[in-house]
Amino acid sequence: MKIGFIGAGNMAEAIISGMMLKNTVEPENIMVFDIDKDKLNRLKECNNITLAVSNEEIIKNCDYAVLAVKPHIYEPLLKNLKDMIQEKKPVLISIAAGIKLSKMAEFLGDTTIPVIRVMPNVCVSVLEGMSAICGGETVLPKDLEVALNIFSSIGKTVEIEEKFFEVYAGIAGCSPAFTFMFIEGLAKAGLKNGLSKKDATKIAAQAVFGSAKMILEMGEHPISSVDKVTSPGGTTIAGVAKLEEKAFISTMIEAVEATMKRDRELQNS
Repeated sequence: MKIGFIGAGNMAEAIISGMMLKNTVEPENIMVFDIDKDKLNRLKECNNITLAVSNEEIIKNCDYAVLAVKPHIYEPLLKNLKDMIQEKKPVLISIAAGIKLSKMAEFLGDTTIPVIRVMPNVCVSVLEGMSAICGGETVLPKDLEVALNIFSSIGKTVEIEEKFFEVYAGIAGCSPAFTFMFIEGLAKAGLKNGLSKKDATKIAAQAVFGSAKMILEMGEHPISSVDKVTSPGGTTIAGVAKLEEKAFISTMIEAVEATMKRDRELQNS
C-alpha cells in the first residue's frame, strides 16, 4: 500500500509525522510532491520518505492520494490529472474545507472515482486533531478503514454523513479558536489576581486539556463531570451560577450556529 501526498504544507507534514510516529505506514511507502522544493527537502530530511517529481508520478504509483493543497487549487489540479486518475483509479482523499464529494466528481468528470472527504482541525499540528471522515458511494470499506487509520495517527476520528460536515466544522473546526479564547479568559483572571501571564496560561491550558481528556477517557456526560466537582455552597457552584447567568452554554450554541450560517453563505457565494 502506497500513500501519496500532493502538497507538502503544514497539514501534510503533520499527517506524515503522525504516521511515522505511530508506525501506520513504512517511510518507503510514502511519496510526496510539491512545487516548493524546500518543503519537500525538509520532509525528506525528517521522515526519509520518497520525493516525487510531479503530481502525475503520485497518481501513477500510489494506491491512495491525499490532496493536501488549498481549496482553490482543487479544480485546476483535478481537471489536469483527471485522465490519469480515471485510468489508475487511486483512492483520492480530500482534506479541503468546503469542497463536497459532488464537487469533486464534477472536477473529475467522473462519478466512479473513489473519493474520501476528510476534515481535520488545526490540532493535528500537535497530533491531537479531530477529523471527520465520509466516503463517497464507490469507496470500499477497506479503503475507508485506511483513511481512518491515517487520520487516527494525528488524533481522533469520527465517521459521519457529509450533511453533518457543516455542524462538525462549527464544533471542531472553529472551536479551537473558542477554546483559545476561554483559556485566555482564565489566564487573564489569574493575571488580574496576581499570577504571571506565563504561569496563568500554563495552569489554564493544562486544566482545559485534562478536563477534555477526562471526558474522552471516562466516557461520562459533561454535565455529570460538572456535578462531580460542584459541591453544595462551594466555590465551583458560584462560578457555574455566574456562567449560567451570562448564558454561557447558549452563547456557545449561538457561536457554533453563526459559523454554520457563514459556511453556508461562503458555499453559496
